[in-house]
Amino acid sequence: MRFVVLGGSFGGLISAYELRKVLPRAHEVLLISNARTFVYRPALPFVALGTRDPGAITAELEPSLKKRGIGFLQATVTRIDPVTRRVFTSMGHVDYDYVVVALGAHLEREAVAGLDAYTECILWLDDALRVREKLRGFSGGHIAVLEVQETPLRCPAYEIAFGLDAYLRRRALREKSCIHFITYAESPFDVGGPKASKIVAQEFERRGIDVHTGAAVSRIADGIVYTRDGEAFEANLILAFPPYRGTDAVLRSKGVGDSRGFIPVHTTMESQRFPRLYAVGDAVAFPGPKSGRMAEVQAKVAAHNIACQVAARGKYKNYRSHVVCAMDMGDGKGMFAYRKEAPGQGPLRFSFAMPGRWPAIAKSALERYFMTAHF
Repeated sequence: MRFVVLGGSFGGLISAYELRKVLPRAHEVLLISNARTFVYRPALPFVALGTRDPGAITAELEPSLKKRGIGFLQATVTRIDPVTRRVFTSMGHVDYDYVVVALGAHLEREAVAGLDAYTECILWLDDALRVREKLRGFSGGHIAVLEVQETPLRCPAYEIAFGLDAYLRRRALREKSCIHFITYAESPFDVGGPKASKIVAQEFERRGIDVHTGAAVSRIADGIVYTRDGEAFEANLILAFPPYRGTDAVLRSKGVGDSRGFIPVHTTMESQRFPRLYAVGDAVAFPGPKSGRMAEVQAKVAAHNIACQVAARGKYKNYRSHVVCAMDMGDGKGMFAYRKEAPGQGPLRFSFAMPGRWPAIAKSALERYFMTAHF
């Protein structure tokens, strides 16, 4: 049997590794990705701030896959036919017995007028490197960080805001600069729970970061951010965290995704519509925040359940909604936050948050461990 994994980021990589672990060697595991390189995306804010080298957070996919007995095809997925069980790519079609869709999502830059033309983003490596160059040329002024309504990536926006404060202090530019943090949320970092929100709000105040809550962005012009409550903020540099939409490949695949291109799945991670089609990570239609941690957990659930289905025995697992964030706040400080359930996926049952130096240390250590263990 052939097991095909689409996508080479967290969800795809862990899905392929786990499938190879749990399936007999007679079965083929193949990963298809449009990129040859894995990027540890949680570290991109620090690439933008110049505290992380791109070489430390990137690795070639094929060698690590090959040594584990996993095939690799570099190609762009164009669509999936779940009826004939065939994946169409820029390099031809590939038939499958089971498929795991981990294609991620695209930035919905058209969600707000001017978002694409007048803002920078640090969710992809090339963008982070471009922001790093702009920051090197920055000599003072106003910087706006936008947590745009419906963005699923919540932690990085706060990390870049706190990181900018530390960065500008190191360059003796903090007194010449103003950092505006503009969020649609009614309280900062509400995704982490009440205590996490309070810690972040206090830290914003202590560092003199100008925070604006309940401020959904209405449009952006050259150097100006307009909000729905009628305010306008001038900025020399605007860093935005936009909402997501599904990938073009899913949108072209009849019946696979919803109207926005996300794949509805059960908590087993199997498609609600098509058997033998699983999805994990940003491609999934679960509401609320998305993260690499969620993608990893979902990938392990999917691989386990596929193995159970193939063997026709074993107890299925279910993905349990939660939020975990180890936030780096700059200058060696951080915050750990845990929440269950994730916003949009159930009522708040439990939340915990703690500031200190250890969350920043743990985040850095986890990054090094991941890259070493998987590559």
